[in-house]
Amino acid sequence: MSNYKALVLRMRSDFAHWRNPFSLSILETFLMPQKTSVLGILGAMCGLIERDVEKLGERLKVSIKLEKLRGIVLDLVTLYNLKEKGLKTPIVRQLLFKVSYTFIILGPTNLMNDLLFKIEDGGGFPIYAGVSEMLAEARVDCEIEDVKIQKGRGEFFNVSLPYFSRPYEWKVGNPNELIVPPRVVKKTLLFRNGRKEKEFIDILEGYNIKIKPSWEIEYVVYNDELFPVF
Repeated sequence: MSNYKALVLRMRSDFAHWRNPFSLSILETFLMPQKTSVLGILGAMCGLIERDVEKLGERLKVSIKLEKLRGIVLDLVTLYNLKEKGLKTPIVRQLLFKVSYTFIILGPTNLMNDLLFKIEDGGGFPIYAGVSEMLAEARVDCEIEDVKIQKGRGEFFNVSLPYFSRPYEWKVGNPNELIVPPRVVKKTLLFRNGRKEKEFIDILEGYNIKIKPSWEIEYVVYNDELFPVF
């Protein structure tokens, strides 16, 4: 993938909720946003409408790292039934507390330069950490020219890792901090035709853990760390 460029985004929020649509008993949150959510954050920074953001999914790759998580808390919310007027249902919602992320987004150099120009133009929209009441701060930390995508097994820390139903090893990073053991979750990889069509991907994620997969992963190196891309 020559002639590719990457933007490194930093994002933080007091609370975040990246809803797992396959969870029914509670409103469960992923630890890390889906690729479509990351592109939505980029699109908001650029001031793009949803249709244009959807098109970016075919052309861009992303990497997602959870830099910091202070805790997971529970919140009681009320759902309103749109089919039966007046019907309300209380339900528990998971929230991530005090989170920060690093997103690496890479694609063709000309496209990335155009997106960067739109960000610098200052015509963007507010950034949310999953839902509209959770405002977040996001900024471009740096640009990486001539991105090199490598492939190997390596060891990966606090990242969204594409999973291919094979064995892996994991260990705790810092035993004195919050630990969320790894688990496999299904996430949306792409939207098409106004969200009518979806492509899914299995992701392995956890917090304060290092994962060593038995399969090869595409990744980029940034600040001497391995960032899987998909």
